[in-house]
Amino acid sequence: MKEQDIVNLLRHSRHDWLNKIQLIKGYLSFGKLERVNEIIEEIVRQSENESKLSNLPLPQFSALLLTYNWNTNPVVLSYEVLGTGKAINVDDVVFTKWLSQFLQKLNASVSTIDEHQLFLQIILDEEQLRLAVRFNGILVHTESILDFLNKQMAGIYLSAPTISKEEIDFELHF
Repeated sequence: MKEQDIVNLLRHSRHDWLNKIQLIKGYLSFGKLERVNEIIEEIVRQSENESKLSNLPLPQFSALLLTYNWNTNPVVLSYEVLGTGKAINVDDVVFTKWLSQFLQKLNASVSTIDEHQLFLQIILDEEQLRLAVRFNGILVHTESILDFLNKQMAGIYLSAPTISKEEIDFELHF
């Protein structure tokens, strides 16, 4: 990793943490201790998920998820890691390429004036990995998403997707 990449990584991380601390300080100044506790619990959950993700033998996939929201994308991404499997049979390059292409298609297919949320559940079953994908927002171009999902990639198996103008729901098996 180049020095400038390290500096940029640390800058983004510091910015995220300062935002969280300022949010906590703001609620403390208003005496909203219950909300402060909720924020702290949310930070703990997010940190636990980041830790689980970082421990997977999928460095490209992990880097994509950990840094995705640092860019200005119309779709905000959140995730959780479930299970105790190791995902040792997953091809990191293929998996990351598929997800990156899906994210590009999704970002190009949404309304530019609405809020959009993509939630990923990374489910680790022994040596396999499943990815449950849930999108809520406003899709302008559902056809391009359907075309992309209908294309098969080696080693990736897709359950029948549910797609409407407001929602996408499917599961991938690797």
